[in-house]
Amino acid sequence: GATATGSPTSPEWGPEAWQPLPPQPRGPEGEKPPAVPEISLWTVVAAVQAVERKVESQALRLLSLEGRAETAERKVSGLEKAVLDFGSRLERKWAALAALLRDNARRLEHVERQLQHRGRGAPGPGPGGDEPQVTGASPGNRRARGGRDEPQLMGTCPR
Repeated sequence: GATATGSPTSPEWGPEAWQPLPPQPRGPEGEKPPAVPEISLWTVVAAVQAVERKVESQALRLLSLEGRAETAERKVSGLEKAVLDFGSRLERKWAALAALLRDNARRLEHVERQLQHRGRGAPGPGPGGDEPQVTGASPGNRRARGGRDEPQLMGTCPR
């Protein structure tokens, strides 16, 4: 905004408008001191109004920023709750998965023992001279396939 002097670069409420007047030289007795330019009441009112407008604009901006900060804080709080809930559910699922793995390992060991017992109790070579074989249970067969047995047991899957 322009000042009372018409300068477009300095605001009308700038500090130069409030500087004290320089000391006036005293003339001889009876002489009137030279005329000093006075600030008009309208100039002061305009400066005060400009300051009020600037304060009001900054107050509105501050209120807007406070509202946005509040909204962001609510969102962050909601996200923190969601992360905690997700972590809790993930922990429960990991625990359930670990329990399933332990249970399946126990069942696999049980099936392997049953197959070994069945293999030991089987009669010798049959009438054709063939050895009875148990597929999937022998250690050599397990190594040849490159890893752990995954027996296909029908109807034994836990629900």
